[in-house]
Amino acid sequence: MPLENLRLNPSSLDRVFSCPGSAILTASLPKAPFEQSKAAEDGDRKHALCHWRVMNLEAPWPTEVGTHKISSGDVTEVQKVINYVKAQKAFVNRGTFGYLVAPEQFGEVGRFCGIPDDLCRARIDLLLADPNGVEVVDYKFGRYLVAPDCWELKANAIAALQFLVDPETGQFRPGFQQMKNLRLTILQPANPNLASSADFPIEEVGEWMKEISSLYQRLVSEQQGVPRAPGDHCVFCVGKKQNKCPEYLNMINNSAGSLLSAVGGTPPEGGLAPLSPVESIASLAEQAQHTDVSRLSGDALGRALDMIVGIEGFAKDLKEEAERRIRAQKGSVDGWKLKHGNSAKKWTLPVDEIVHRLGKMSLNKKDIFEEKLRSPAAMLGIPKVDGSTRRKNKVAELITSVPGKPKLVPESDPSPDYQDPDQMFEKVEAKTEEKDATPSHTAEQIPFWL
Repeated sequence: MPLENLRLNPSSLDRVFSCPGSAILTASLPKAPFEQSKAAEDGDRKHALCHWRVMNLEAPWPTEVGTHKISSGDVTEVQKVINYVKAQKAFVNRGTFGYLVAPEQFGEVGRFCGIPDDLCRARIDLLLADPNGVEVVDYKFGRYLVAPDCWELKANAIAALQFLVDPETGQFRPGFQQMKNLRLTILQPANPNLASSADFPIEEVGEWMKEISSLYQRLVSEQQGVPRAPGDHCVFCVGKKQNKCPEYLNMINNSAGSLLSAVGGTPPEGGLAPLSPVESIASLAEQAQHTDVSRLSGDALGRALDMIVGIEGFAKDLKEEAERRIRAQKGSVDGWKLKHGNSAKKWTLPVDEIVHRLGKMSLNKKDIFEEKLRSPAAMLGIPKVDGSTRRKNKVAELITSVPGKPKLVPESDPSPDYQDPDQMFEKVEAKTEEKDATPSHTAEQIPFWL
């Protein structure tokens, strides 16, 4: 393995600790051309707006930050982050001796762990420090929820030492010498709870340094490491994405073979060829055309569902790879092409100009605009509500949670079991009383208001 390609980026450390072989596999692969996804672009834009806002708190919200165009939706999300930051003691007392607010800082993790520079470089979104402790904050704008005690934030905490420790004495700088506490915080607007934190004694950082150093030594000494069985750690693995991980490909094969067996199909003679998922899927697709799933036993249906998870992930990867190749014009994908999605109509001019021109057509405001009540989630997110605890509580009193549609999950899922509302309550049959042959009141005698 070419060690010069080995990287222990903080964002990948959780995966590498779970599967050291993935780091070795990734380092051996040719470097793929950089392709930034839309999600990554959104994250970069909102990160840039956060950093700008922390430094320009009193200024009007910008329409551009660097090369990024800022939308009202960006402002709404970032405002939630800023509301949290503004409430922190370090921010309230910024500029005072013993208090530190440092947005977007970069630091080498390796220098504290005895590993080469540039091998593990951290980006700290926000560092907040006061005489009692330090808080390392990371902004997340995706929907993939991240725990605050992850290795990415632990690495960021190690890198933060360069701002708090005197390199010559190894002691905390003046103003921070009584520091005892460390807090790792994720701020994620997509999370119902914006802030999730984990607290540690400051001494814990020394143990994290040792663990990263030990991980590096294992990678260097065991250059032929093999990736472990696939799992949650595979989500952002380059080896898996490029279909180069033997364990991932074997899982696809085994899933397809087990699924064939569950639905009554016959695997190819001699078994499934290793690392040949396309043939496995082809056999499965052929069997699926002749299988009536309503006739499967409960055991067979359960086994099939267990296996389908691996197939679904592989199918998603196949579609993404095909789209990437066609977009990049790097050869055709036999029998497939890209097409435009459903077209959408949009105005050709800025809103003010559109309104002005429509007004000249004798169209009034009622014709041009429609009044629509915001959704509960959107109402809780507007700055006037989100920034006021009293107002937020009053709005919350007007909201109730409605269960979503039933969703099929494995039995190991910790969520409560679904209960059909029709089966939760006994039906009450309306009692009918026999009517007298001669009613006591005629229609004319009954008051009009009854």
